[in-house]
Amino acid sequence: MSTSLRSSLLSSVLCAAVLCACGGTSGPQPSGGTTGSSSVQGALTDSGSSKSGTAFDGSGSIAATSSIKASAVGQNGALNAVGESTLDASGRYSISVPSGSETLVIQAVDASGKVLASTFVTGARIEDQARTAAPMTTNSSVQTAVLVQMSADGADAATVDVVQLRERVNAQVAASVKATADAGTDTSAQIKALARAEIAAEATESKSIAHSGVTATAQALADAKAAAVVAYDVTLDANAQASAQAQASMDAAVDAMFAARPKDDI
Repeated sequence: MSTSLRSSLLSSVLCAAVLCACGGTSGPQPSGGTTGSSSVQGALTDSGSSKSGTAFDGSGSIAATSSIKASAVGQNGALNAVGESTLDASGRYSISVPSGSETLVIQAVDASGKVLASTFVTGARIEDQARTAAPMTTNSSVQTAVLVQMSADGADAATVDVVQLRERVNAQVAASVKATADAGTDTSAQIKALARAEIAAEATESKSIAHSGVTATAQALADAKAAAVVAYDVTLDANAQASAQAQASMDAAVDAMFAARPKDDI
């Protein structure tokens, strides 16, 4: 089974499997709040045994965080601030953002303004209802850095295939980047290489789908993946440690779908 087709079907399976998790909201109330605004809620973790301060999370991140900032991803990877809030005692936040936002980077920063961890929300416009972001972990922080670099390299952040990005920039890859940072070495080369690889992979997938005979329209596929991203973020927020298990379950479901289909359809 090709990785590209598997990733496409994975999106739909994710959507069907976790959409029911999109329940109510909890946590601190968003700061500010004006007409035409919505909110993003989520959590920061103190994951990992290494200390925080490398932009990729770590122990002590919650205590070191002074504020939570939301920024829209502009052209060439520019981050334009659109909201700010704080953590509550449990490490959760809720932040007001402009309604209609598409791709936002959420960052935990210390008193000096240094980024300690980050995550992002994308895949669907943030309208009147609150959106839930994936928890800020080492994984999400590295994935966010790659997303921003992809934008800097010319990709449209709003159309990045987040399902594939999360599959490729997995826990093992993220741990490698963090280890480099913990050693005091610049990680920009790693992030740039990951971004270039992701851009190339997404281009290859688009060509594969176009020649695969899959009848879904590009918009239908994009909508399915957007719904999957939104729902999966909710699931990760509910239990950040369930990520690997949930991914394995979704992979198995997709493999079963392919096994049940006639070979001519694949």
